[in-house]
Amino acid sequence: MVVLILMLTGAGVVRAMDLAIVVNRSNPVDDVTWRELEAIFELRQQFWKGGDRVAVIIQPARHAEKNVMLKQVYHKTDESLNKYLLNRMFKGEISDLPQIAPSNEKVKDEIRKQVNAIGFIDAAAVDDTVKVLKIDGTTVHSDRYRLRSADSPS
Repeated sequence: MVVLILMLTGAGVVRAMDLAIVVNRSNPVDDVTWRELEAIFELRQQFWKGGDRVAVIIQPARHAEKNVMLKQVYHKTDESLNKYLLNRMFKGEISDLPQIAPSNEKVKDEIRKQVNAIGFIDAAAVDDTVKVLKIDGTTVHSDRYRLRSADSPS
């Protein structure tokens, strides 16, 4: 009965999700620390260790992937993240806002086009067109992996 009600109301079943941090296959970076990950996505670290500018690609508001990033990495709501980034731009601390790609496939397309890009996608959407970064030496789906939705098994 509950499933029928959910189907009729348009509510979907929420599935557990690990997020993969992806970069261009030719990017020499293989691993980032949790602090580096936060700094890159908050645009506090705007350059790769080799000196090239990082191009951050994010998904739009209300996407499950973005919600995981908001809770786990940004520790902000979408509205407060936007205010934070606009404030930093107004102060001249950043020159560009993150690029928005509306789906996992579009994130991968942009990552393939931009050698210095970084983005996040559902780990189930990973393929050989992008490289997945380790975080603090851990890989997606490992027990210690930290970038997952709250309803993911630990």
